Amino acid sequence: MLRETMEAMPVSPTFLRIRVIAFSLIAFLSFLWAIFYTLDMYWLFDGMKAPERILISLMLLNSSATCIMLLVLITREFRPWLDAARILLLFTTHICSAVGYSLWYPTYVCPAAKSANMCRMFNLYILVINWVDIVLLLFYAGGLATLVFVRRRAMQREAQQGIHEKFVIDAPDATEIGRGDLLHTTYSPPTLTPSSRHAHSRSSASSFFPYPQTATPQSMSPPQSRHSSFQSSHHHSAGSSRHSSTQSSRPHSIQSSRPHSTESSRQNSTQSSRSHSRSRTNSRTLTMSPIVEEPRLPEPAVSKPDLSPRSSARLSRPRHFM
Repeated sequence: MLRETMEAMPVSPTFLRIRVIAFSLIAFLSFLWAIFYTLDMYWLFDGMKAPERILISLMLLNSSATCIMLLVLITREFRPWLDAARILLLFTTHICSAVGYSLWYPTYVCPAAKSANMCRMFNLYILVINWVDIVLLLFYAGGLATLVFVRRRAMQREAQQGIHEKFVIDAPDATEIGRGDLLHTTYSPPTLTPSSRHAHSRSSASSFFPYPQTATPQSMSPPQSRHSSFQSSHHHSAGSSRHSSTQSSRPHSIQSSRPHSTESSRQNSTQSSRSHSRSRTNSRTLTMSPIVEEPRLPEPAVSKPDLSPRSSARLSRPRHFM
């Protein structure tokens, strides 16, 4: 659990920069200490005993391993748990060598009088060098622990804030739900006059698709326009038949039939123009008026032709035949 948390936490570029500087400094000092141990063994190897040679060789190996390991950590991707494990390993080896050399230092006696001063100087430097690396490793370990603690607290705080924001978004206020601002939007259709409402109901009933259309084609005319065209054609045919009958009876009664035919043709032309204008007005109303989505209704049957008293009286007039 702690390992997953440490891997998932974000790391600032400033800390990565400080890490590179600290590792480079410790690696450089370890390289210098390795050189110093090599010179010590070269100049004082003849006067050293077996335990002293083994101890100096172990410290040389420890410094060389520290230099190589820190350079590898700089080139690799930063992982807090991996850095902590390797720093703990280096700290353990350095503390063991420093404590062992500190315990051996008071009992060590330089062999010859000529190299006694150099021997004491080397021993003192080795004692100080062992604790320098330990102090630097402790500083880096403390910074890494502080970073992990702070980032973990920040991640927990962000997770709690995210849960709270999610709850607020998923559970809106009851007043907003009652008002209808979140869950649905109301639709208010435009106000219509009785004539336009009748036209809209006819157009919606004759349309094939249940969804509103942008325009009504001329081929999908409502039953009202078909009725008006049928009425106009009926009156036109009746007027033409009367006109032909009056022309056929012209040799017997020319003066009596001419006013009658003229009057009937005028009435027929007036009624046909009225029916054409009415159908044109209805089609224009259906085309230009806004379409409102309404429930589908069964298509009404075509009504019968107009049989008003005026038209029945016109049809029942006596005709003159030869």
